[in-house]
Amino acid sequence: MSPNLQHQSLHARRNRSSAEKGSLVVHLAYLRGRQNITPVRHGSHTNSATARILIWYTIITTAFRCPTSLDDLKETSPKLCKPYLQFKQAAAPYTDPYYDTYVAPYIEEIRPYTDKANEDFIAPISTFATEKYITFIAPKVALVRKFAEQQWEKKVAPQLITAQAQAKAQYTASLGPHVDKAWTTMDPYYKTTVSTASDFYNSTLLPAYYVALPYGQQAYEQGYYYAVNVGYPYAQSAWISTSAFLGRTIWPQIRILYGENVEPQLVRITERLGRYRDGKKLEAAVDAVEE
Repeated sequence: MSPNLQHQSLHARRNRSSAEKGSLVVHLAYLRGRQNITPVRHGSHTNSATARILIWYTIITTAFRCPTSLDDLKETSPKLCKPYLQFKQAAAPYTDPYYDTYVAPYIEEIRPYTDKANEDFIAPISTFATEKYITFIAPKVALVRKFAEQQWEKKVAPQLITAQAQAKAQYTASLGPHVDKAWTTMDPYYKTTVSTASDFYNSTLLPAYYVALPYGQQAYEQGYYYAVNVGYPYAQSAWISTSAFLGRTIWPQIRILYGENVEPQLVRITERLGRYRDGKKLEAAVDAVEE
């Protein structure tokens, strides 16, 4: 083999090796990227979309499809309207002022469009979905319910009956005799206590109540009469007289004593405090100049 052919073969092997290494690096980078990619949770997106649909359905239904009061409800009204109107009626005293001021004007502006959308789209779609449910889904639901009832009667109910019988047998064998013995022992005392309490109520307490009832009513009426017609007028007159005496006699004397004795002393004290502060300020100024 000539030197040129050997050189070309070596160069081709080097290029092939470089290409293989490059593809290997790209493949490893792709695998690492796949590992770092966070898996998409389809369930969360589904739940979020369902929640948004329910929220918008609730808003549109309560705002535009429900009547304004419970009296206007019909059989064809959405099921959501009754609890919404009940809550609205309970909260009306607190929310109506804000609703009438801020929300109602905008609702009335767009109501014609929503009514048309309800007539043209929402109501037909709801009717179509209801018919399809009755035609296709309701029979399947009935079959599933029937199958579940059969399985309950066939597998679960016998087990419950057996467990109930075992529990009853266990109670009768172990706990029942003790309960019956305790009840047999306590039954005479219980009957005696009930009979004594009934006799005391019927023979003593109830007659005493009926005897005391007229006196209690009379005492209440007399107390109310004296409180309203006697006590309150006297108390009002005493308060008026006391206020007049204090305002005409005591309060002027207090003002005179205050003006003659207390106020001059307060003025003198204030003046002395002022002179003392001025003297301190003067001494501080002199000391500052001397320094």
